[in-house]
Amino acid sequence: MADKTFVNGFYFKVKETKFGEIIKLGINIQQFAEFVKEHKDGEYLNMDILRSRETKKPYAVLDTYKKEETKEEPKPEDNIGGSELPF
Repeated sequence: MADKTFVNGFYFKVKETKFGEIIKLGINIQQFAEFVKEHKDGEYLNMDILRSRETKKPYAVLDTYKKEETKEEPKPEDNIGGSELPF
């Protein structure tokens, strides 16, 4: 994975209860709003919630994956309605 961009303004607390693990999320709105302004690229801001290997604490990183746009050229055999019919 490339360099991680940690999301500012997200704070996690992990609590163990008799019902299982609960992850509480706190958002510092001012810090997060500044982060969004800086990293916004379109309508969505995608993040991944990961867990530290050492401390097992969750943290948020910016998901910067961009799907590569590929333009497929039509193949000659895809020419339906052309003059060369197979029969």
